[in-house]
Amino acid sequence: LKTRIKQAYSKWQAMLEEGLSKILSDDKDPAIIAEIILTMITGGVVHSALGIKMSPMNEVLPPIVE
Repeated sequence: LKTRIKQAYSKWQAMLEEGLSKILSDDKDPAIIAEIILTMITGGVVHSALGIKMSPMNEVLPPIVE
């Protein structure tokens, strides 16, 4: 199970990096931003499971990627 989860994370990170590389300016590292976003998403799943309120992603992401 752990191996499958790691493979899925790698795939998601690669997909995020590919998309971000098309829209980010040259001074932003798509790998770093992808890791931050993936961490936020997976952390959000944990927050939701625990019933902890989160800010909407459309409010959280702009300060990171701008």
